[in-house]
Amino acid sequence: MNRYGKEIMIGLLATILTGLAIFYYSNRLQAGRLAENTDWHTYIADHPYALLQINRPSVVTSLVFSDTITKNIFRKYLPAPAIQIITTKNPALPLYISFHTNGELLYIKASEQQFNKLHNEVLNSYFKFYQPETEMIEAIKVEFYPAGGNRFFGSFYHQGMWVGSFSRKLLEESIRHMASSSPVAKETNKSFDPNSPLNLFLVSDSIRQYMESNFISEQVKWDKWMVADIFVNEQSLCFFTQTPDIPETDSIRACYLHAMDTYLSGIAQRPVQGELSTNEENTYYSSCLPLLFP
Repeated sequence: MNRYGKEIMIGLLATILTGLAIFYYSNRLQAGRLAENTDWHTYIADHPYALLQINRPSVVTSLVFSDTITKNIFRKYLPAPAIQIITTKNPALPLYISFHTNGELLYIKASEQQFNKLHNEVLNSYFKFYQPETEMIEAIKVEFYPAGGNRFFGSFYHQGMWVGSFSRKLLEESIRHMASSSPVAKETNKSFDPNSPLNLFLVSDSIRQYMESNFISEQVKWDKWMVADIFVNEQSLCFFTQTPDIPETDSIRACYLHAMDTYLSGIAQRPVQGELSTNEENTYYSSCLPLLFP
């Protein structure tokens, strides 16, 4: 009887262990699929005025540490933790940033293993003198790192997406949008080149307002977002975007060209001179800034 009891117990344990193994690998597989299918636009907080997709952090890293003027541009607009993330010694994951009037949100699509690496080698390293405080916001675990003065850097990881910000309000809005999906997801559903090192989404209001001051905006069909690919070509940083529907008149084309040059000159902190090109279907604006290597 004891021998049969042992055999039954061994069989029961084997069944339990097999079930646990299947459950574990099933959960790992499901988590991997969540990370793969998660869209960062779902987590965007309200009213961003710009979105930046850093698809190839290594290219941005080479710019930040090589070209003096471009380094100043990126450091002006990128939050300090973003610089830390894209310049980590380990291969960096693509980083997405939404810009709002009250701060920025950082987003990284990552598996659980990748998140643990990010958490240990980047966040804990950057905030190494401080231990994070944990708080539950709508059932989501959020960690807040003291960042000097009255500032805190908060972040959370949920269903394959890591989100971080110095703004608690933006984090709360991001968590709230997880259930309903951010309206920005539909607004920015436009074509762009994912192989480009960077993709930049800009609200077109600034360009539209400039053209309104020249009394010709009513002749242009505007979308809310202007989408641009940013890449390096022959030692230059290049900006390429499809224009709105511009009538083929010299005055309107010249006005739009001047508006784009003026707008980008403000961002680049030096004069920009672009050009318009047209194929059978669309008109494109492009400009390139020579990189100044020390």
